[in-house]
Amino acid sequence: MEKKYFGRNRFIGLPINKESMSYIRSSLDVYTFDSYVVGSNDEAQYMIDLFHESLKDNPKKEWYSNQEGVYLPIEAELNSLKKQLLIVSEIQIMFTYKQFESCLKNLIKTFYPAKASGNIYKWRNLLEFFKDKELDLKKLCGYNDVNELRVVNNAIKHNLEAYGRSTKLIPELSKYSQEGVTGVQLANFYRRVKFAVPIFYSLICDFVEEDVLG
Repeated sequence: MEKKYFGRNRFIGLPINKESMSYIRSSLDVYTFDSYVVGSNDEAQYMIDLFHESLKDNPKKEWYSNQEGVYLPIEAELNSLKKQLLIVSEIQIMFTYKQFESCLKNLIKTFYPAKASGNIYKWRNLLEFFKDKELDLKKLCGYNDVNELRVVNNAIKHNLEAYGRSTKLIPELSKYSQEGVTGVQLANFYRRVKFAVPIFYSLICDFVEEDVLG
């Protein structure tokens, strides 16, 4: 298969065949990035839970001793860990949705080039586009999780106030407060939805392959 790469879009110039489909199908990879940060997130959440348990036993406790025997202020360390967990969880959510969005765009550009206009990539237009081809995306396994990922991604990108309006039906984020969403909430949300993304994308690829290549 001849591959023609131009600029940053490595999919430009791919022929419409099964090799191209295999290549585009495999391009969605949400786990490699996760492998770099999941340990950091797990450790942060473990320490947050540990601090909360310690404060539950002794609410007036202000200092703790780390493995090196250095005494550190609990409140400052707790706030730092919460910020770390929030930032990394937001990055995971945005990266994963961007990966999905980019792969889906390239799938359409390659196999439906005549339909690959700017407006088609809006979520509502994507639903209509595939519905016209007798594929109801809402009925595919993983749709609800991916749609929730999209909603949370938009809330992160636009402003924190959007959390309260658009994510109130998402279980992990339904208890939104004036202080804002927490890293623990976002981390729990991401753990639940991330596995749906490759499943949902693969099902779309299955349909497109059958529809275009037969």
